[in-house]
Amino acid sequence: MERSGIGPWQEYFPNAMIYGGDVQDDTQFEDERIKTFLFDSTSLEECNNALGDLEFKIIIDDGLHTGAAQISTFNNLYKRVVPGGLYVIEDIWQNNIRELIVDKEGVIYSMNEGDIAV
Repeated sequence: MERSGIGPWQEYFPNAMIYGGDVQDDTQFEDERIKTFLFDSTSLEECNNALGDLEFKIIIDDGLHTGAAQISTFNNLYKRVVPGGLYVIEDIWQNNIRELIVDKEGVIYSMNEGDIAV
């Protein structure tokens, strides 16, 4: 997540604090309205350690674009979306669409050759 990648969100949401997370050390920075965290969003332990008790009105997952990573990230971060908030997954590739199922509680499952597994 380069500054140029997160900068447009700061412009689009002029009154918001913008948070970002990445696994690369060289993506980390902080200014008046941007704070970045170093963590792997597919790891619940790393999410919890990095984010503490933070909650968000909007989460945009622009991380690793694989079905498995998107499922793990959703399961690790969705509970941090405040009621009425949004969770957006950016770049769901066509071959990943068939892998994803969301139940009525918002839990994502992965389909693998007809089997459903968490």
